Amino acid sequence: MFLYRGRPIKTDTRRAFLTALKKAGIAGKFTWHDLRHTAASWMRQRKVPLDIIQQILGHSDIKLTMRYAHIGKASHVEAVAAIGDAFAGVTKAEPATTAEVIELERKKA
Repeated sequence: MFLYRGRPIKTDTRRAFLTALKKAGIAGKFTWHDLRHTAASWMRQRKVPLDIIQQILGHSDIKLTMRYAHIGKASHVEAVAAIGDAFAGVTKAEPATTAEVIELERKKA
């Protein structure tokens, strides 16, 4: 159930969603279902564990959650930077962030 100002929305949620898209200036094919993909991806990119995302989305199979939860290119950069750190003998508790990688590349140039 969705609330607006503390009260249940009694209108057609599809119509309300389409109206919101129009007011936001979002054109093209965009569905309510797309929001589930976006939510899953945002959670994953913020390092929320897959099993938690699975529970939130109500998936019975983790494979479906993995299809929903895209990690994005920034995570790839961080993962490759971690490998580079390991080869360079850098010991860090956390892999280099995207900003750190960009700064290192800028210094090399």
